[in-house]
Amino acid sequence: MMPSPKLRLSLVPPLLFTTLALKIASMDIYIPCMPFLTRYFDTQEWVIQFSLMLSPLLSSATALFYGRWTDIYGRRKIMLAALVIFIVGSGGCALSTNIYTFLVCRFVQSAGAGGMSVLTLVILSDLFQGIAYARYIATYNTMFPITFAIAPVLGAHLFDHFGWQMNFWALLMVAVLVTVTLYFILDETLHIQDKKPAPLSSLWEKSLQLCNDRYFMTMSLGHCLPIAIACIYTTNSAFLFIDHLHFSPIDFSYIQLIPIGINFLGAVAYRQFLPYLGLERSLQVGLVSLYLFIVGALFCLLSPHGGLPFFILGTICLLNFGLSFCISTCATWAYESTPQDRGLAIALVALMRNGFIAALVMIAALFYNGTIIPVFLSMVILGILVLLILRKGLLLTKRLSVEI
Repeated sequence: MMPSPKLRLSLVPPLLFTTLALKIASMDIYIPCMPFLTRYFDTQEWVIQFSLMLSPLLSSATALFYGRWTDIYGRRKIMLAALVIFIVGSGGCALSTNIYTFLVCRFVQSAGAGGMSVLTLVILSDLFQGIAYARYIATYNTMFPITFAIAPVLGAHLFDHFGWQMNFWALLMVAVLVTVTLYFILDETLHIQDKKPAPLSSLWEKSLQLCNDRYFMTMSLGHCLPIAIACIYTTNSAFLFIDHLHFSPIDFSYIQLIPIGINFLGAVAYRQFLPYLGLERSLQVGLVSLYLFIVGALFCLLSPHGGLPFFILGTICLLNFGLSFCISTCATWAYESTPQDRGLAIALVALMRNGFIAALVMIAALFYNGTIIPVFLSMVILGILVLLILRKGLLLTKRLSVEI
């Protein structure tokens, strides 16, 4: 007996977020196994590290194709296809007996993961609009730091009890369960009249149109850059606390939970108060949080006591609490401004976001000198740029609202 339409609608979002968790976990669940895999496959460390980097790079690249395909052929079949590809890749990784097979299967797994993340947001955008959709985007964004934190811990326990292969078997088993369930309860969410008969060759043309859309690009930057700012701190925090401030790795792992927890609390607050604040005022809350972060970072840079862990963590918490108010609101406005090409728009934003993260993190790393100074200095400069972009976005939104 099939569940009622109302029950099916309530089940779809958790299942979609499960696919997102699978995609995120596939990136780093086997980090604790990496030294062992180096010996198991009789290879060098950089090869195993390369296998880790395959996932974010390839999933971002393939997301553009998934985004265009789903605008042409619909959502349901593309999501199921992406899950099947992910399952095949995960099983292949678990069965690999040499590094070449393992890398190929990681390639396949990452290609499937790229579609899973894009289709999650696309299908949710078909089912929900406005404030309801923004609340789901907040959940979507919160899942990244939480899953990144939990997956390696789970992977370490699976590795310790069952061997490294169980990391990939676990991903496969959950993916199979989700695929079968979605097959029976997920309806096509793209209306027939909205399907575009344009060929896939129009991918480049459509992408250029989106890049030339002033409002879409402003909101996309308002979504991508705050995430990149937070990542600058995240990627340097281990060196800062362990090498410079002499914390143990275990103590550092618990310290990292503080900004992650604040980020989660910020997302919960955003979801809770969004219906009362609305999108515009929610973005203003994010602007205030960013202002406070900049003030706190300048204090850390200028005060002789600013390098103490308490002040560093407090400043990062100011940024992390307001992240959802900025990035979720901007993403909602960006995606909803492109109803005809929403799949491609979501994929393009994902590619921009990962590109900015990689570029800005690498640039900040070039100037890292073992202290908080280059980290916070680069974050402050980018924070001021984001403030200008978000203020411009608010003006554009008000102007569009008056025209409509």
